[in-house]
Amino acid sequence: MTPYPEPSFATRCAVAFKQLLVEQTFTPVQLIDMLITENCNCRCDYCFIEGKRARTMSEEIVRATVDFLLLKSRHQKKPEILFLGGEPLLAFDMMQLTVDYGQRQAERYYKKLVFSMTTNGTLFDDEKLSFCRRHGIKFLLSIDGDEETHNTHRKFADGRGTYKAVADRIPLMKQYQL
Repeated sequence: MTPYPEPSFATRCAVAFKQLLVEQTFTPVQLIDMLITENCNCRCDYCFIEGKRARTMSEEIVRATVDFLLLKSRHQKKPEILFLGGEPLLAFDMMQLTVDYGQRQAERYYKKLVFSMTTNGTLFDDEKLSFCRRHGIKFLLSIDGDEETHNTHRKFADGRGTYKAVADRIPLMKQYQL
């Protein structure tokens, strides 16, 4: 097998110039919305994920997404991953993989990844909340006002309203709040 010849000085300069041009032209990536699953235990009437397929992001895509963010965030020291779904807690194993892999990789870039998630709150328990606290994961809890209004729009897959399930977990969430 013939080895590739060493690029010429002109070629190396052209590549460096192109990279510099790209870096100066395009803003760094600061935040990635990571749709780790399309699945959800709810059927909210205004959800943008139609079909609620039980698809979950693969480990390979999780790692590639983290690597992309760390590379393309360039000089940003605290790039962020926002977990979305469906309901991201249905893919808790992928969240854990993302956080563990992301934190290890971020050290190589002298960065700190910041994590957050949007959740319906119905799947929180001590294990998940403890993990969120240990890793500084902040969450946006979706509540649509009073019980009647909330239950009109946010229902479990079987048609029951979710307000009580969320409200019953709020004291537990407060225990683990950062």
